[in-house]
Amino acid sequence: TTVARGQPPDKLLWKTAAVVTGSTLLLTGLYFAFGPSIIRLAFGERYVEAAPLLGWMGVAMLGYGLGAIWMNFSLATRPRPFVILLLVTAVLQHLLLAQSHETILQVTVVFLLGGWLLALGGLLIYLFVLRPPIAEQQGDR
Repeated sequence: TTVARGQPPDKLLWKTAAVVTGSTLLLTGLYFAFGPSIIRLAFGERYVEAAPLLGWMGVAMLGYGLGAIWMNFSLATRPRPFVILLLVTAVLQHLLLAQSHETILQVTVVFLLGGWLLALGGLLIYLFVLRPPIAEQQGDR
């Protein structure tokens, strides 16, 4: 693979992130535009009050989707930093949910924060922990 050859996989990772972002944003746009109809169809009239949150859950899922990219790369190369990020995120989510679970909006915000913590934290781990040794290998050749 690219990493085995000592080359940073930036191009592949950015292409993957673009596909995840594009497809998730497309669905998220549909969730924002047609949330009430989707909720009525799937769950019935009783749950339609939660429809405005459907789009925000799509935004949260974008964070988790991008985080999955970083997780997969990390697990294939050097897993410890991302495993620590996962642990911190899980503990933080648990603490936040224990404190603020009275409304579905609060739960949605906690879910959104968790997804984007993984996405941004994973990106930082890639840029500052995982990528430099790979780029350094390339410079040695």
